[in-house]
Amino acid sequence: MNEQQIEQALIEKLGDLKYTYRPDIRGRAALEQNFRKHFEALNRVNLADSEFHRLLDQIVSPDVFANARHLRNINSFERDDGTPLNYTLVNLKDWCKNSFENILLSQQQPLSSCRYSIPEETTMSDFMPYTTIDDGNGYIYKHTEEYGSGDWAGYVQDNSVYNWHGDYLGYAGNNGNVYDANNHVIGWMDSTNGHVYNSAGVQVYDTTHGVVGAAAYLLCVYQGNVP
Repeated sequence: MNEQQIEQALIEKLGDLKYTYRPDIRGRAALEQNFRKHFEALNRVNLADSEFHRLLDQIVSPDVFANARHLRNINSFERDDGTPLNYTLVNLKDWCKNSFENILLSQQQPLSSCRYSIPEETTMSDFMPYTTIDDGNGYIYKHTEEYGSGDWAGYVQDNSVYNWHGDYLGYAGNNGNVYDANNHVIGWMDSTNGHVYNSAGVQVYDTTHGVVGAAAYLLCVYQGNVP
C-alpha cells in the first residue's frame, strides 16, 4: 500500500467516524478563513481583521500541551476597544453539538502554522490518542476522538506516574528512560528532538514535556494505564 492509498483509507475511516472531508481547504489562507467562520459562529462575535490576526498570534503554537489547554478551557482576549472577550474553541457545554472536519494540508505548509485548534473541528488526528499534563496539578489527560477535550487518565508526582485509581504505573528516569512499576525499561525519549520510542526502538510519539511527557504517554496510553 503506497502513501496515497494509506491517505485515502484514513480519509474514508474518518468519514465513517462522521468527519466531513474538506478538499477545498488546501492552504493556510483557506484554513484561517474556515477557522474564523467557525470561531465567530461559536462565540457569536464578529472580529475586525486586526483582532482576528491578534487572536491567531495568541493561540497559534506548536506546543500540543498549550493547545489542549486552550481546547478545554474558557479563554480571554482583549478586543481593539479594550473590552474583554471570553471565548471557547469548542462547545464545552454540549460536546455532542461539535462537528468534525478532516483537512488535508499541503506539505509545503509549515507545521507550526496549522497547529492551532479549530472550533467544532478536530485536526490533531496525527497525535490521536495523545496525552497532556496540567502544569498546575500534574493531572494527565488522555485525548481521543471521543474525548477530544481530554479524559482524566492519571497524574504525575515528582517523576512517578499514577493512574486515576492511584495505582503506581512507573516513572521517568533521569537518563531519559521510562520504567514500569516493575522497574523494567518500556521506552525512552530522545532529548534532541522529543521523539518517544518503545522498548523495541520504534518511534510511537512526540513530546515537548521531556521524559515526564514520554512517561505519561507510554504508561497511561501505550501500556494501557494498568500497573
